[in-house]
Amino acid sequence: MSTNAQITANRTNSQLSTGPTTEAGLAASSRNNLRHGLASNEILIEGEDPAEYAALLQGYLDEYQPTTLTETTLTSGLARHQWAADRALNLQSRCFDGPEVDEKKLGLFIRYESTHRRQYSKCLNDLLKIRKEKRQTEIGFESQKLTEAKTRLANARAENTEVDSSVRQTMEAPLPGNMRIPFDTLKSLFEAAVREVNKSLSAA
Repeated sequence: MSTNAQITANRTNSQLSTGPTTEAGLAASSRNNLRHGLASNEILIEGEDPAEYAALLQGYLDEYQPTTLTETTLTSGLARHQWAADRALNLQSRCFDGPEVDEKKLGLFIRYESTHRRQYSKCLNDLLKIRKEKRQTEIGFESQKLTEAKTRLANARAENTEVDSSVRQTMEAPLPGNMRIPFDTLKSLFEAAVREVNKSLSAA
């Protein structure tokens, strides 16, 4: 059992060690994970080439060509998790550099690689799902427009047939003596009359 003197000493020691308090110390503490960067919000760590990552990101943007903020976020996630998973794989190989395998670090890096691979798959599945839903919506809209256009065409043809029939009946009505003039003949005469009127208007 701890004596009163030991309890007092432990309390005093704990007060003397309360963690970083300066700005530099706090910054260093918050960036501890940057030793391997696999649990950090930072995309790149020291020694990695920004241009190489930019090329990877651009490749995904060119491939999927996102058109919305959500699609852009998911596409960027593909590049980020691919980059981190590849880093974890590289760090795994370094665990074999010494005379003995660092099994603790190896296991850690394997878990990080698996985590980023899963996140990559989730981003890809979400992106493809959004694309599929968008395409289905577009197809449905195009199908609706096509149906409406066909309906309008059918209605126009029906109206035209009705008008044509009415005109025919009027123009082919029996004349005195039950004489009938064929519709096609009357139509030709009418067209000729229209041409003559247009010529007269142009000459004037």
